[in-house]
Amino acid sequence: MQTISPEALRTIRSLVGDVTEEQLRFVDAYVSPEFCAFIPVGGQCGYAVTPEHEHPAYMFVIQYDEATQVVLEGRRLTPKPRHLFCLSPRIAHHEVQNYLPPRYCAIFVNPGSFESVYGQYRDDPVAFNGEMFDLDEGIQPLLQLFMQSCREQARPLAASLAQSLTHLIVRNTLSTFPAERESVSLQGRINAAVEYIHLHYAYELEQRTLAEVAGVSVSHFGRLFRSALGMSAGDYLLRVRLQHVKKVLESGKTSVTDAALGAGFNSASYMARRFKAAFGETPSEYASRFK
Repeated sequence: MQTISPEALRTIRSLVGDVTEEQLRFVDAYVSPEFCAFIPVGGQCGYAVTPEHEHPAYMFVIQYDEATQVVLEGRRLTPKPRHLFCLSPRIAHHEVQNYLPPRYCAIFVNPGSFESVYGQYRDDPVAFNGEMFDLDEGIQPLLQLFMQSCREQARPLAASLAQSLTHLIVRNTLSTFPAERESVSLQGRINAAVEYIHLHYAYELEQRTLAEVAGVSVSHFGRLFRSALGMSAGDYLLRVRLQHVKKVLESGKTSVTDAALGAGFNSASYMARRFKAAFGETPSEYASRFK
């Protein structure tokens, strides 16, 4: 059973409700004055399964599987993995008893703190009633740092991380930001594929491999790449290979055939045709200028 200090228990109760230490028997708690996070370990939280209980704070749950269900206003909801399940204060709900150990992280934020941060982004009132949002990829690593700082009793750091997490959670719930985050995320995926091309252009490269590097499907990768660079991945690879041939020929020490093979072309004659189409002269003509 986890040992919780009287100070930490008071903070937990101010955010979670009239919970007992016994009810937190199977829960790891990470506590900062206006922000706390809970991860069930080996069993369910006794307070979470209490029928029609409420929380004084805003609750945000990161679900890691589909085994946990929540009853909310007569609805039985299944929070989706890698989503943020959101609930405003004082809304009755409860977690359904389950034979499987739950796998989620429940975050509670002081109402005044959350609304203060929310007000920096929006003027309209904030209200959640079981909404689910795709999880912002920046939350999980910052949450890990928060937990580590709590374990090390680095209270100023924990408080600072809690404030940053509150900002990320607010942004995660605002409809003006998901498209922006998605755009940045997709650009990062394409950049990873571009970097891979520059490192492996001399080898046989299939679009399937590049899609795996980017972490998307093959069909989706083709559309994303063309949208980002204005050409297909195959055309970009060809340009990278031809540019390498030019650089090698400028040394004046490599034959056209060796330059072609070194750049990943299977045929020197094919490379020569593409070289002339791209640069207006044959590889031999180009190389002659550097001898």
